[in-house]
Amino acid sequence: MCIIDLKPGEKAYIENVCGNEKLAKRLLSLGCIEGTEVCLKNKAPFGDPVIINLRGFDLAIRKSDAKNILVKGIEYKEAAYDKCSIVG
Repeated sequence: MCIIDLKPGEKAYIENVCGNEKLAKRLLSLGCIEGTEVCLKNKAPFGDPVIINLRGFDLAIRKSDAKNILVKGIEYKEAAYDKCSIVG
């Protein structure tokens, strides 16, 4: 499952970052490291870009790039939804 399959407010853990080497390096340098907790904050009306929260900051990335971030261990709790603080 990739990160764009999450619903706003859902949390998961990064399992793997795939794709071409240049993209994988960029995502890893932004903090998308295996085992990191990530929360999907919001999606644009047509799904591109998506805003994720990881390591205490928000990151807006293209949908095509987000498809390369594989996640596992999905959690949805009211507290998790509030922690992501979805604005909009």
